[in-house]
Amino acid sequence: MLVEIAKELSSEFGDMFQGERVLDIEVLAEASHPNSRIQRLRFTTTKARRTLYVKFLHPDQVDGRSNRGDLEFKKRQVQTEFDVLNTLFARFASSEELGVVRPVACFPEKLALVTEEHPGVSLETKIGCSKVYSGSSAIRHAVRLCFQCGKWLKMFQGFLPAPEAHGFDSWEIVDYCRVRLGILEERRPKEVPGKLAAKVLAVLAQDVGSFRGGQGAVTGRHNDYGPYNMIVDGERLVVLDFAGFSYGPKVCDFVKFWSVLERMRSSPLASGNTVAAFQEAFVDGYGSRPEPESAGFRACRLAGYLDKMGDIVLDWHTFPNHRKLLYGNLFRIYLEWVRQYASGMA
Repeated sequence: MLVEIAKELSSEFGDMFQGERVLDIEVLAEASHPNSRIQRLRFTTTKARRTLYVKFLHPDQVDGRSNRGDLEFKKRQVQTEFDVLNTLFARFASSEELGVVRPVACFPEKLALVTEEHPGVSLETKIGCSKVYSGSSAIRHAVRLCFQCGKWLKMFQGFLPAPEAHGFDSWEIVDYCRVRLGILEERRPKEVPGKLAAKVLAVLAQDVGSFRGGQGAVTGRHNDYGPYNMIVDGERLVVLDFAGFSYGPKVCDFVKFWSVLERMRSSPLASGNTVAAFQEAFVDGYGSRPEPESAGFRACRLAGYLDKMGDIVLDWHTFPNHRKLLYGNLFRIYLEWVRQYASGMA
């Protein structure tokens, strides 16, 4: 399948990249993820060397994760990601500081999407390095980048408002949390017993009613808006991986990024002041502040925490000892918050 895609890309390279003719193709490293695998291809042309990413969606469920095996659904997912990237690539074209990875081609029948590699490092790496050099220029740079993340999100939501009459079933959040709680109850029954799961879902059922107007305003949603899906090249910030794109409450992507920053507080290398500075910069860039105490914010925060807790228990057997220490501590922090949520104290 990769050979077929490489040949098709080669034959159409001149149309996609202003007359460039392919001289050589090199197959680079492959990376596997729960819902996809990524194959890198390097094309040497008459004008440049370009590295393309070919992402293949897994057709079936992987490692017990919620991953629909419906092929028609997956085909639409590939096409939707390509269409969204094309729209955003054009809308961000005038911005020197913000953008998305360049879409190249999609092959829905092969469940494959092709994008061009963007030079730089992940924002996650940038933020991680800044934690080590507390008080240095690395932190100031990371603060500026968090501001850009807020600005990018605001622009993204403006570029992709929900189509008219497009609603959002807030019970999707309840269903998702029920699935993740089921994983936790099965893998960690002593820590997440059935009684706790029932209490969590009862409180959540009350909270989902908040998704009407305001925070519940429906807009385009990345669904995994975190530093690990962002590339930094100097001062330029580029976002990738729109495989989970959908329409939903605008507060969801905000909470996702804010919560990833909040997670840093569990690291011994990060100070609370540094995390607060990152979060404030993100809020400033976004231009408004959803209240963490609001029901909508808490519901999205719960979904994000349960998502990460589920990943931790599913991947636990793959972690080296030092990661087990870090993720074990994070799991306990999240579990305590979930317990507080269930008791109405979060």
